[in-house]
Amino acid sequence: MRRGWKTVLASAEKIGLRFEGRQQDAALARATLYWCTIAYKRGEAAAARSLALEFWRLDPVFSFTNRNSLICTADCLTTLLPKPLNHALQGAYTRYRLKNG
Repeated sequence: MRRGWKTVLASAEKIGLRFEGRQQDAALARATLYWCTIAYKRGEAAAARSLALEFWRLDPVFSFTNRNSLICTADCLTTLLPKPLNHALQGAYTRYRLKNG
């Protein structure tokens, strides 16, 4: 996925769009959040935690203010808990989401 993202970035630069410094970090942070979500849903907890740390490093303001990044970070942190507690928290969150939309 990262290779695909770099290809898109290179294509954008070919047509005259320049992403440098903070802009590039912000764009990569958003892509990394997406990859982190996919890794978590596939059960790849270590990869998800690594990607979560990366998007926090790339754009801390986005990570702190974006609802999806906070949820993804919380999900990744629950993977550090013992399995029974992790499953209990996931179940409680699922029930909450179903009840409150």
